[in-house]
Amino acid sequence: MQTGESIYVLHDKATSEFRYSPFFALAMSGLSRFSEDNADTIWYLINFFLLIASFVYLNKLIIRAKLKFSQMFLLYFILLAITNRTILHTFDCGQANILMLASIIIGLYYISQKQEIKGGFILALSIMIKYTPLIFIAYFLIKRRFKVALIIAAALFTYYLLPSLFIGHKTNLNYVKDSISFLTQSTILDKGTIYDYDNQSLLSAVCRFTTHRRPDFMPFYKSFNLSDAGANQAFAILALAIFILVFYRPVKTSANQAIDIIDWAQLSICVVLFNLNAWHHNYVLLIMAYFIIIYYLIRANFKDTAILTLLIISFLLSLFTIKGFISKSFSHRADFYSPHVFSALLAFFALHKLKLNPRNKILQ
Repeated sequence: MQTGESIYVLHDKATSEFRYSPFFALAMSGLSRFSEDNADTIWYLINFFLLIASFVYLNKLIIRAKLKFSQMFLLYFILLAITNRTILHTFDCGQANILMLASIIIGLYYISQKQEIKGGFILALSIMIKYTPLIFIAYFLIKRRFKVALIIAAALFTYYLLPSLFIGHKTNLNYVKDSISFLTQSTILDKGTIYDYDNQSLLSAVCRFTTHRRPDFMPFYKSFNLSDAGANQAFAILALAIFILVFYRPVKTSANQAIDIIDWAQLSICVVLFNLNAWHHNYVLLIMAYFIIIYYLIRANFKDTAILTLLIISFLLSLFTIKGFISKSFSHRADFYSPHVFSALLAFFALHKLKLNPRNKILQ
């Protein structure tokens, strides 16, 4: 890319290109002052400290009762055992998912502490990286928490205006327009990208399972033969059903903040599943969901066999991220079946089961 050229230019239609928002791109442009190796090192260090911050604020957000040292050790041991592959993959790819994770967790923490302005502006940072955390605005609107939704929206407006202070209003406006049109022109919506086995989005799973593009090794090869439009409609219905399920809860717990936190963990799963291009590293955002599930199991002395079983199966499905654990060719074929999508859905339903029992005082 030439100096001064807009970053929202599609150079290779055969590649799934993505461009961040003008605000985030400008914020990261400072790394260009360093050599590539030094910039990588700085970025890795930033992500390392953001990951630590995510764990610290997860403690503050979720843990109410003081745990023994052995219990805390077990909590993080199991959590890292399940998520270390996506964490390391994120570091290896140099992606911004850990920054998204930290901004969502820290933002939600301050919102839970009635510091909505601070929390809303921090949470909005994640939307500057990827668009799917917009689902939190929809959630707060439906929950009639209009103040929180309005603050997040105002934060987004502010972030879109901020680059004007450095590059001028006209240039920034052009960048904003270009960034929006780029999303529709890039291969982020290309069928080749959607059907890519490495794409572990809910849309990709639905399309691969239901259309004529399935390979002959797929069971029930001739049983489903939806058009691309039909598959898109099936995805939309399924995504809407999952989103609606987030709001279901026993009547007696309707005002329970602990249940709200479980809602937020389910939404973090939706942020991944509803991303049209959900690669393996995106699943680092499931850390909040796994943290809650493991914390509950420790508090319950692992006696809830249903949730424990869901967690174990979810973990086993996540093992397909390890190319050295199974053969590369088998792993590639297994990716066709979207194991990470089903792993995330199992975590989603484990959280849902926690909400069905009002006696589960998991966050007290």
